[in-house]
Amino acid sequence: MSEHRIRLAGPWQFRLSGQSGSGRSERLPLSGAGVTGAAKVQLTRGFHAPPRLSSDSRLRLAYVGSGQFVVQLNGEVLGCSSELAGEPSAAACLPERCCRIPTELLKSFNEVQFEVVGEQAEEWSLEGVWLVISEPCGQPVDGGES
Repeated sequence: MSEHRIRLAGPWQFRLSGQSGSGRSERLPLSGAGVTGAAKVQLTRGFHAPPRLSSDSRLRLAYVGSGQFVVQLNGEVLGCSSELAGEPSAAACLPERCCRIPTELLKSFNEVQFEVVGEQAEEWSLEGVWLVISEPCGQPVDGGES
C-alpha cells in the first residue's frame, strides 16, 4: 500500500458555545489555553474530496492532539478520541489518533468537525490534522495541502 497525507492546516473555524456569530478563523496548532466558561468548543474545516480515488482506496483522518474530541465528517460521527487507538507520531510527543472514513461519506466538498468533550474547555490541543489516502501499490495518488 502506498500512503499519501494531505495536511488540513487551515483555515479552521473556532467556535465557542454561547458566542454569537460564526466564530473566528484560525490555523493549527490550537489549544484551549484561555478558553473559560464555554460549554462546547467546535473546530470546523472544509476540504475538497481527493480526485481519482480508486474503489480500493482507504481513507482515514489522522490527528495529533490532547484531550477528548468527537470527530465528525459531514455531520456523521467518525468516532470519539477516547475510543480511538493511537500510534506514536515522529512529528510530536503526542500520539497520533485515526478515524476511518467510509468513502460513501465523501462529497465533492466536505466538512470535518472536532468538538471538544469534557468538563475542561481549557485542557485540549489540536496540533495537526491530515487526510490520509492509502492505495494498493501501483495506484497513483494525487493531492497536496488542501
